[in-house]
Amino acid sequence: MYITGPVQGIPLPKHWAPMPRSDLTIHEVQLLPGSSEYQDVLQKLQATVGAIHIQKIERIQNPHLYQSYMVRKQKMDKDIGGNSERQLFHGTDAKNVKHINTQGFNRSFCGAH
Repeated sequence: MYITGPVQGIPLPKHWAPMPRSDLTIHEVQLLPGSSEYQDVLQKLQATVGAIHIQKIERIQNPHLYQSYMVRKQKMDKDIGGNSERQLFHGTDAKNVKHINTQGFNRSFCGAH
């Protein structure tokens, strides 16, 4: 599901940085190593894959994908009667990152490294 405009009633996260320009689809925000968001992601990643060297952690802000996600999440939460959200980590080749950031995950990419 692709949303072409803002969804009424679904605000963007308050901790997101302002989008630098209104014509941008995504905004990549590098997290500071001392920030709680960085530390939270780092701890969860290390609990999954063990000790690894992290070059950087970025938050990808894509308002359209976020709002689409929230619409689906609200429906799933209602259907199952609780919080359906889980945080998972996914690796891919660098060539796929831009597509994922702008279009979201696509099962047709499954197994394409």
